[in-house]
Amino acid sequence: MNFDIAYIPYILKEIGVRCKEHRINNQLTQKDLASNTGLSLSTISKLEQGDLNISFVKFLLILRVLGLANNMDMLLPKLPDLSIFTMSKEDYTIKRFKKDAK
Repeated sequence: MNFDIAYIPYILKEIGVRCKEHRINNQLTQKDLASNTGLSLSTISKLEQGDLNISFVKFLLILRVLGLANNMDMLLPKLPDLSIFTMSKEDYTIKRFKKDAK
């Protein structure tokens, strides 16, 4: 099975769920995590809901407080083989569109 862009929402949701589990296991509230990272409560809430539209630096701050900075792989779900050698050229080529000439 090839990697498909359709997996992205599942991956983001799973990362959020796993971050929440680690927060709870560390006996932290969302407010505690926000305070310990210097981030807003809204950012923590969005992350746990699968909205990873945050900067990588903010994500790393959260991982550090959760004790996951050296174990990021614990957050990722198992995915199908993503080997570029199993994908067709169309699967990994970035398509560019020209504006219509007037």
